[in-house]
Amino acid sequence: MARLLNLEISPTSTVLKGFSGGFVTSQGEVTFELEVDAIPLKCTAHLANVDMQGINLLIGQPVINGNGMSLVISNGTATLKQEEDIDFTKHINTIQERERFPVICAEDECLQPGTSIIKVKIVGNGDTNDVVTTPRHFELQGVSYSLPATLLRGADGYMKVVNTGTSNITWRQGEVLTRADNHEPQSEPQPNIQDGRV
Repeated sequence: MARLLNLEISPTSTVLKGFSGGFVTSQGEVTFELEVDAIPLKCTAHLANVDMQGINLLIGQPVINGNGMSLVISNGTATLKQEEDIDFTKHINTIQERERFPVICAEDECLQPGTSIIKVKIVGNGDTNDVVTTPRHFELQGVSYSLPATLLRGADGYMKVVNTGTSNITWRQGEVLTRADNHEPQSEPQPNIQDGRV
């Protein structure tokens, strides 16, 4: 059939496996345009010398699962359909990810059990920009500490750390402790004004 259609045959050594579990080596590969249910499709097919009882081509998953394609089976008939609008970007709701700033140790720290205040740096934050850290609790192999949410401005600041464990915690300069997001001030709630009627 490939010769009849004057298709250019590229050599290949692909091994094909049939539904019954038998194997056959491909005798070549051809690329052509196929039309199914009035839909033009660019296809690549492997050639095999197998008696398929009058069937010249089997269509596989790469064709059926193409962009915007769907195989609809109704009343015993299979129909290939293509969506009119395959611009998937129109169906995507974009959510802009908030900018996050690493909060790092400004210097080496050795924290005893209890509450400490440490100096931190906010990497990438502007001088007048307010950020708020994410509250964090860490507990693993005897090390236990909490970092409450903290409002910070600019590139330098101080954070409270609660060492809830029984041993000292050592942090090196530059170690990331948590991350901070841009602070968006909440609007003040409007007072509930009543008009006096009961």
